[in-house]
Amino acid sequence: MIDETIYWIWLAERLGAANKHAQELLNRFGSVFEIYRADEEQLTGFDRDGNEKFGVLTDKRLDDAERILHVCDKQNIEIIPMNDERYPSRLRQIQDPPIVLYARGLMPQFDRLLCIGVVGTRKMSEYGCHSAYKISYGLASAGVITVSGMALGVDSISACAALAAGGHTVAVLGSGVDRPYPQRHRLLYEELIRRGTVLSEYSPGSAPTRYTFPQRNRIISGLCQGTFIVEGDFDSGAMITARDALVQGRELFALPGNVGSPNSNGTNALIRDGAHPVLRAEDILNEFLPLYGKVTDQIRLAAVKDRCELDSKVLQRYGTVPDFMIGKTESESRPTDNAVPAAAKIRHTGYSKVPENSQVPEKTQKNTSAHEAEVPKPKHARKPDGSEKVFETLDPKLRTIYAAMPDDEAVSTDNLRIEGVGVGDIIAGLTILELKGLVTGLPGGMFLKK
Repeated sequence: MIDETIYWIWLAERLGAANKHAQELLNRFGSVFEIYRADEEQLTGFDRDGNEKFGVLTDKRLDDAERILHVCDKQNIEIIPMNDERYPSRLRQIQDPPIVLYARGLMPQFDRLLCIGVVGTRKMSEYGCHSAYKISYGLASAGVITVSGMALGVDSISACAALAAGGHTVAVLGSGVDRPYPQRHRLLYEELIRRGTVLSEYSPGSAPTRYTFPQRNRIISGLCQGTFIVEGDFDSGAMITARDALVQGRELFALPGNVGSPNSNGTNALIRDGAHPVLRAEDILNEFLPLYGKVTDQIRLAAVKDRCELDSKVLQRYGTVPDFMIGKTESESRPTDNAVPAAAKIRHTGYSKVPENSQVPEKTQKNTSAHEAEVPKPKHARKPDGSEKVFETLDPKLRTIYAAMPDDEAVSTDNLRIEGVGVGDIIAGLTILELKGLVTGLPGGMFLKK
């Protein structure tokens, strides 16, 4: 029997991520090997729309696929194509399933166990942080697999809580599984490989881009029976995951918050439109008891209720301590009740707290046009370490974002305002600048020129 793995990799690389036509091709040709063998005439005849969407499949070179296969073998990365029995059946049923999954760690029994996605904003509040930890700890204690993106904020807090509870947690990356992002979560990543799972549809070595994070969100929701949105404004990545969950027919859960609070705008709207409100892990579990009562442990959940509060030592262990906990005792870092704590009276930028009446330094409020013909080279790009050459390769938008940053202090994405450049582009641009070594990412969603 032919080992078709290399052809699955070839197909995934040719069609790209989030492609909706793989299953259509498989239904027509019968197997991935027959897709590979199909000639131009067969592929053109199959393309009824006449837009040459399958023209890339006439390129039969296997060089890239062989290289990826070699890297996976060398780094002990599992390759799980769509026809593999380990491939989660729920994920296969979405309209654009990954053609191949790359995995590190322990592959759980997705089809037998209850899986819940836990996602939220990077700019979480103290209330969101404590809620994400407590509820994720409870879910993991009950035997639920939690799934997130290992991102700053809610995602990483949820993963830490699941590990602390002795549960299994999965991180779906917007990069290759051998390329943890953000880098500051490397300790968490290494623990996930040891005790959990890291998944990606991007081949090893792939860098994150502005497109890969929204694309990976559909995988988080697609793996799960339900998705829990902890905090997020209307335009946050968590809301993209919520929309994906609804399209996929999954149950949607949301944490209620203060009316008018940006972090709760999205979740409150989801609850208004029919999402289940969640204040404790049981609110999620109760929805699935008829089908998953035998594989969830409510007795253990009840036994650990007093141990599921946010533990700063756990976050320290994995390098995910939010700024508001630094210098505080354990009791000082806990909200006094289930309502939004008094800390909600301050404005959050990343993990950091900035009083509402504080003045943002004028230099962080530059309004630089993205359409300027020339963007001057900042002095920080002229270094003997080669970063000047890197700067020369940047497109005008990235140069504009770099030029708008203060030269001598960190700036958050909230305070970086650039005319003609949206917040999403700014976040994506800063990510690329960090990968290129021109800026440094700091806790709290802050960035500093190198």
